[in-house]
Amino acid sequence: MLFVAEKFRVDALIQHGSNGDLYQATHLLMEKPLTIRILPSHLAHSQAAMDRFMEESKIAAKINDPNAFGVVDFGKDANGIVYSVHDVANARTLKS
Repeated sequence: MLFVAEKFRVDALIQHGSNGDLYQATHLLMEKPLTIRILPSHLAHSQAAMDRFMEESKIAAKINDPNAFGVVDFGKDANGIVYSVHDVANARTLKS
């Protein structure tokens, strides 16, 4: 079992992506389901990739729209995992 930042438990893979894999996760203290995006380890060693990931997360955190995938936390934990935490992913597409 994978834990991120000592407060998120990674439960299941949702989808692989080139700029991060999405997982179902749980905030341990709140017992709240979330979605977490984790930068692949081979990219987490690249300062440029990590900076880009963090900048994207910072920009996304400023967006306040019910149709946007809101960022509630992001960072790099003590184990070197680069992550962003989002509200639970909605399975509906914009088209639907």
